[in-house]
Amino acid sequence: MGFGVAGDLFITTKGARINGVAPEDKEIMRDWIIKTNPHNVRLLFDYKWWENAMGYTNNLTYEPLDNFINAVRLYHELGIEINITPWANDFAYAMWQLSPDGNRAPPDEAIIPTSKSLARLLRYLIIDLGLDNVKYIILANEPDQDVLYNTYRYKKQIKALDWALREEGIRDLVGIIGSDDSAPPNASYNTWFERVTAPDVIKYYDYTASHTYHHWFGDLYFLKNWIRSRMELSAKQAGRDIPFMITEFGHGYDPGENENGDYGTFLAAFALTSVNEGVVYLSHWHIMDTWFTEWTFSRWGLIRFKTEGWSARPPWYAWSLLCNHTAIGDKITAFESQFENDVVASMFEDSAGKISIAAVNPSAEERVVTFIMDGIADRQLSLYVYDAKAAPDDNLLIEASGTVFLSGSNLTLTIGAGSFVVLSER
Repeated sequence: MGFGVAGDLFITTKGARINGVAPEDKEIMRDWIIKTNPHNVRLLFDYKWWENAMGYTNNLTYEPLDNFINAVRLYHELGIEINITPWANDFAYAMWQLSPDGNRAPPDEAIIPTSKSLARLLRYLIIDLGLDNVKYIILANEPDQDVLYNTYRYKKQIKALDWALREEGIRDLVGIIGSDDSAPPNASYNTWFERVTAPDVIKYYDYTASHTYHHWFGDLYFLKNWIRSRMELSAKQAGRDIPFMITEFGHGYDPGENENGDYGTFLAAFALTSVNEGVVYLSHWHIMDTWFTEWTFSRWGLIRFKTEGWSARPPWYAWSLLCNHTAIGDKITAFESQFENDVVASMFEDSAGKISIAAVNPSAEERVVTFIMDGIADRQLSLYVYDAKAAPDDNLLIEASGTVFLSGSNLTLTIGAGSFVVLSER
């Protein structure tokens, strides 16, 4: 299902305008999105934008809602799928959705009205506006981060959302993604995930998802079991395979951490490790530095804010390379190598049989690896290289630096220390 980003395009909000963003910046960001080529974008949403009073839909010229719809429309024009994720926080709810006991979930009497409101929004976007790139809904962002958001209310909300989508006639158009948890441990699932994938609720899910900011180069081996444990538990509780997504991941909490070339290598290593374990979609947090409000600024983007020239950070070059040489629907083959703990590699094959081979070596030493191609031969592949020690700074996509002819049953590659390489015929 591809690779993507959190893509909040709130560059026309008050916070952005105060900090110098002008109307023409929208076209600049459009160009960045085209170059990045994410397959899916995760958009966060405030309930209060849509139905500020129960049963009353806001005027559609309401600025925050208008900004949100314009973002969805832009991604629609570019052919990019949308996953809508409401904030489940006091600042995002309308007054009628606030729990008097401080619970992050709406009170019992507001659960069904909230679900109906959310379903009406989705119908408005998909049917009324024709924005059929809205494909997925997550009930709440990181609900496990607050002990007051109990699983009892979460389950009631999921059941109500499924019912409301059916009432609006769009259940088959929207995939429900369950959990979206984010807390440790980093080698297994947490209690929240276990409870909200119980048989009585997982039957309403089309997908499960989690976030992780707890994996780094030195412990990516934990990531494998972190993924497997969630997929195995979901399958056991559902009696069927449930596709698993990682809807937020990354690093960059410390000032300047995401300015390092190594961070781009990490993104590639994380992504390839994940898809090799069966993850169907990954979303990096996030595409650009963003003023969410006049007071809240995020510097964790792949692209720096306007005051730094809307310029690309090193990880953008690696992530855009991955996005531009893979696509939704690709068949993924995990490669094995003699450097199992260092080199991670995958082959992506589209419906026309065109392939891309992605391999990353986050270690401190050059590696020469041989992959068994299992009958795939007679190909001419363009070679693209991201080098953490010499990451580009020209704001341009990495260009091919050579050609590799695949003629036999094996492929031998030399991958530099801290490098990410892609061989592609697309």
